[in-house]
Formats: sequence, structure tokens, C-alpha cells
Amino acid sequence: MQANDQRRRWLHVSWQRLGRVLLHIVLPLGVGSLIYILWRTPTLRVFKWSDALGIASGVFRLRHFFAPCRQILPAWALFNLPAALWMYAMAAWFELALLGRDRRYRWIWLSIALCLGVGSELGQLCQVLPGTFDGKDVAFYLAGWIAAIICTPKKELSC
Repeated sequence: MQANDQRRRWLHVSWQRLGRVLLHIVLPLGVGSLIYILWRTPTLRVFKWSDALGIASGVFRLRHFFAPCRQILPAWALFNLPAALWMYAMAAWFELALLGRDRRYRWIWLSIALCLGVGSELGQLCQVLPGTFDGKDVAFYLAGWIAAIICTPKKELSC
């Protein structure tokens, strides 16, 4: 009987961990990806990937279906929100993966996440990386980073 109780607790903890990953990592990445796929310019790299995967026709059908929604979305949601969502997911990933670790160690990884996001924009500003610098993206990276630090659970799950 005790083995069954332990198995149930382990399954409960596993489902909770999966829920955390889905909520804090998969959902933000999915929403950000959908924004790109549904409403951003079809010259972006993601469309070359969809073509290489053989799903380009399905992607363009989705774009056509959701095209009317683009008119009601504010520019920041189309162009800056994906940056915040990407940053949120990366920082949340580090937070969840490093639960129970030394605080300084976690802050090193969280700082790396922020440097990657902001650094990509600075690389665009210096024309070292492809793309166009956008100061709003820097602000959205910072907002996503702070949101992940605030919203990601701080306690490990236990059996």
C-alpha cells in the first residue's frame, strides 16, 4: 500500500512539473511563435523553415484565415511582444531548472538570458547581427525577464 501512495505522489509531482513547464515555457513560446507565423511578414526565416518542413501551404492557409485579426492588434503586440515572451520563457526555464541551487548560480544564468536578448538588439544596432534595432524590444526583453523572475515558482515540488 505504501508503494502505491509513493507512486501517486510521484505522479502528482510529475504532472505539476509538466504544468509548470507548459505554463511558463511552452505557452509563451507558442504564443510568440503564433504571432510570427500568423501576422508577421512572410520574408522572415520562420517561413523558410516551414517550407523546408513541407508545411508552408498549411501555414499560409492559417495566415489567410487569421488575417482579419491583424487589424485589431496593436503594433507592440505584433512587433515587440514576441521578444518579451521569448525572454520570459528562457528566464523561466533557467529558474525552473535551477530550483534549489545557489542563488548566485541562478542569477548568473538569468543574467546570461538578459544579455542574450539585449545583446541581440545591440548587435543589430552595431550591424553585427542581421535585423533592425528597436529600443522597444530592449524594454520588452527586460519586461519579460522581470516577469519571469516574479512569476516563476520559487519552491521545488516534493513527493
